[in-house]
Amino acid sequence: AFGAYFDELDAHYLPGRWMPHCTQSVGLDPDQLADVVAVCRRAPLPLAGRLTRVAIHDVYLDPSKEGFDRIERMEYRAVTTL
Repeated sequence: AFGAYFDELDAHYLPGRWMPHCTQSVGLDPDQLADVVAVCRRAPLPLAGRLTRVAIHDVYLDPSKEGFDRIERMEYRAVTTL
């Protein structure tokens, strides 16, 4: 469905290759990561929800930085409301 937004579709978006995910945190210090994992592990499973929007965005990185600090900006390429 998003193929029209790309000259060449990245292999990550091909059927059978995409991994659904939800980013839990950005920009934490390494010592804070254990707290995030602990909170996630306490969540009752299975989780239930409703998908309302799908988006593809471009991420621009600063090569002089590391980890999530490398993210300079993100721009939406396509957003589809379901």
